[in-house]
Amino acid sequence: MFDKDGYFDIMDQEATIADSDVKLLEKMNKKSGKTGETAETGTKSLADMIMSKMADGDFEDGNAAPIPEDIDPKVLATFKKIAVVMKTYRTGKVPRAFKCIPYLVNWEEMLILTNPPNWSPHATLEATRMFVSSLNAKMVQRYLNCVLLPTVRENIGKWKKLNCHLYMAVKKSIFKQGAFFRGFLLPLAEDECTAREAVIIGSILEKMSF
Repeated sequence: MFDKDGYFDIMDQEATIADSDVKLLEKMNKKSGKTGETAETGTKSLADMIMSKMADGDFEDGNAAPIPEDIDPKVLATFKKIAVVMKTYRTGKVPRAFKCIPYLVNWEEMLILTNPPNWSPHATLEATRMFVSSLNAKMVQRYLNCVLLPTVRENIGKWKKLNCHLYMAVKKSIFKQGAFFRGFLLPLAEDECTAREAVIIGSILEKMSF
């Protein structure tokens, strides 16, 4: 259910998963060998998570995306302005230059310039719609893993519930099923997924038909 502030909320007593599912998650965590902090600890900022993932090519079918150093000053200024717009975006059209990102060879570099960690939830929804419909499956997987997943986990960890626009963004991302499973769902399950995250994301999957 969505509360008056626009967050998908669940009762504390419902934020549990079956014992068999808990054992499965523990098994996957041990298999992956990951012992990092969970999303609820807040020890690693969203900006750190996104930027490290975008700069690190260590993911299946991905390529390294270093932050550009030599770039036209006019282009840099344009995308810095877009970053400001995306931070405060609520409704209406997104900047035209932002819509061009999926068609650029160096789209990841340009995306970094828009500062995804500071996007508003509304902007994240619009960006997800655009990327899911415009990028191929491998590129969508990259976007979901580097931008949407850290954003969703940080939001749940901070508020103990998920903003409705991020909720809709996850629903939209499922339309590229292969990219969603490989770039969002499996990494979430393997990286110490919390019970609350499992219940919220599970509620989205429950309503979708595959």
